[in-house]
Amino acid sequence: MKANANLKHLVNGIASMNMDVLNTHLKKEYSYQDTTKEIFLSELSKLFTNYKSEGDTGFTSYKGKCSGKGCSGCSKSGFQFVGNVTRNYFNLLFITDGDGTVTDIYECNEFITALKVENLESANWIYIHADDKVHFNKTPEYWIKLTAAMAAYHEIVHEPDPLDFYTIDKWLQKHAATAKSIESPAEAPGMKSRCFTNLYRQLTTLQNYINSNEPLLEKANAEYRLITDEKSLLDWLLEYEPLYNKSPYEFHDVAKQTENSYAANDLKKFVFTGTRYSTTFNFIACYRKHHTEMLNKYGTYTEEELIEVVGHEQYDYTANPAFSLKFHLERRDEEGKLGFGIPLNLN
Repeated sequence: MKANANLKHLVNGIASMNMDVLNTHLKKEYSYQDTTKEIFLSELSKLFTNYKSEGDTGFTSYKGKCSGKGCSGCSKSGFQFVGNVTRNYFNLLFITDGDGTVTDIYECNEFITALKVENLESANWIYIHADDKVHFNKTPEYWIKLTAAMAAYHEIVHEPDPLDFYTIDKWLQKHAATAKSIESPAEAPGMKSRCFTNLYRQLTTLQNYINSNEPLLEKANAEYRLITDEKSLLDWLLEYEPLYNKSPYEFHDVAKQTENSYAANDLKKFVFTGTRYSTTFNFIACYRKHHTEMLNKYGTYTEEELIEVVGHEQYDYTANPAFSLKFHLERRDEEGKLGFGIPLNLN
């Protein structure tokens, strides 16, 4: 084989999103990104589909290398593939043998191109599940757990009707044993069953929040309807700040569809229906809207100070007072008593 001919075919195949070319020139005897040829191609095809859905018809490829110090791929050569419409991109390293045959391909998140590439947008990735990697031992027990988890997941995801409180409770009870069986720390977080375990956890959290706080949610909504001015709004926000802080974060962006139903776009477009959900999501939506408005007005940190306070580690919104309206109002009151007024609308 002519030196680098295999590499050129593969780079051109990716650039043109040509799965037939890639299938021809990838070798079954090698693994790519620590998975089989078939799975690698399947996930690459999904990536192409995402790009096409946003208008891309191909990629421009830019040669470069890994710049990660201490990384096993450091200085290895590869290409950055940039969507011809979106300017979204992904980076791949290509490992070749002495004959120029590509023996491995894997992603690189510390990639630098030989020539500067302008106007890049978002990075994308080829996701390989932990249990699709070549060294994963797929035992009979694994297959039993995975089959049960995926059956449970598809059962609710493909439910044709809106989901009421009783239907979700029934589903959670029905599949409790399956969820418990794959909660072991030995289960890798990137397993295929994660779609089920994540959904089970999210829905359990939502149901528990409603069951524990339903009377208070109804009271909060009734009092909200009586608000007539900013003072009464602030009093309401302060009173129900703890209730809002306990609400499941995944359900803060649920959108109202009808008077009694809400769509959760982040959860496979689930539609929740019934008064228990409308009570809950109405409270969350109203609180979030006004909390943001009042926090922007009465917050005592500038944008730069807020970044410093929050930091870049995983942030606990309930423990740190930076996003607590009560904290900022009390701070303003204390500063006012000392004769130091803080301007409104710092940002």
